[in-house]
Formats: sequence, C-alpha cells, structure tokens
Amino acid sequence: MVAKLSVNISNFPIIPIAYVLDGSDKPWVVTEDIGYVLSTGDSYLVKKGFRFDGTSSPRFLWSTFPPIDDRILGVILHDHMYMNDYLLDVLKPREAKKWIDNEMLLWFNKYSDKKRQNRAMKLGVKLFGWKIFNRRKNE
Repeated sequence: MVAKLSVNISNFPIIPIAYVLDGSDKPWVVTEDIGYVLSTGDSYLVKKGFRFDGTSSPRFLWSTFPPIDDRILGVILHDHMYMNDYLLDVLKPREAKKWIDNEMLLWFNKYSDKKRQNRAMKLGVKLFGWKIFNRRKNE
C-alpha cells in the first residue's frame, strides 16, 4: 500500500514523497527526481525511487523532531549523500561526514525557522550518525 504525500508548507516547495506500507525500515520514497544546488554551487540530484526513513528520531521525540516536517529537503539530501558515500573519493571520512552534516543544517535553516531545533538535530547526527556513515566497513 502506498500513501502519496506532497509536503506543502508555506514558503516551502512541494516535495514529492510517498509513505509505503511494506514493512521496510525506510518507508518513505521519493516519487519524482529532486534537484539541489549545494552551497558550493554544484548541482546534486536525488532520483525518483530513493528510499529513506525520515529524521530517524526516536518516537518519544516526535513532538519536537517529527520524521517529516519542514526540514525534509535537508533530511533527504543528507540520507542520500550518506548512502552514496558523497565526497569520500576526495575527502577523509571525518571531513566528508562533517561537510554533509553542515550542508544538511544549511538546508534545514533555509526552510525552517526553528534554528535551535535545527542545531539540536545536527548535534544528534554528529553524535549518532557514524553508525550509518560507516556502514560499508561492516558489510
């Protein structure tokens, strides 16, 4: 079962995503290509079909850090970059992770005025994101 959803918040572009009820640990799927212009000026594309899990915040934090909200563009970009080892061919792992995490915060701040929550989410990613970022070492 697929529940189509287009996130549309004032001053926020429509984000083509769907929630798929198939038991996956990544229930959200991008339903159309999403193009980004990064802080470096480079273009970045997340293709239709990319699966992600939202913010990965524990359920008890959802009232403050819901899986999907106005930070969704940063979440999708961040998850895609982690899963595709972005910058690992040119930077050391610690530097690449830091750059991706900082880019995520820039996208959070672009559409969300909750700056303190944005920084708290970045801190959570900094502290707990290594498990996902380093996943290839364990595969």
